[in-house]
Amino acid sequence: MDINDRGEILELVEDKLFLLQNIVKLDGRLIAFPPNQTGFAPLNCYILKEDTGAFMNLCLLVMLSLFLKNLMLQDII
Repeated sequence: MDINDRGEILELVEDKLFLLQNIVKLDGRLIAFPPNQTGFAPLNCYILKEDTGAFMNLCLLVMLSLFLKNLMLQDII
């Protein structure tokens, strides 16, 4: 599965809620889609940030390192 390494991070609520966007190429390995489906699909994750920590909704673990790298570069976490 090819993952776009230029994922976007959008700040939906200032310093509180973030949308992590990415596009993946469908090649039969992503369980959320039929194995014969081709093309591209968006994969979004959300982060809710509080003073005591943060919550991230479930998203593909394969994307987690990319998102964490981008978050650190943007000084979000």
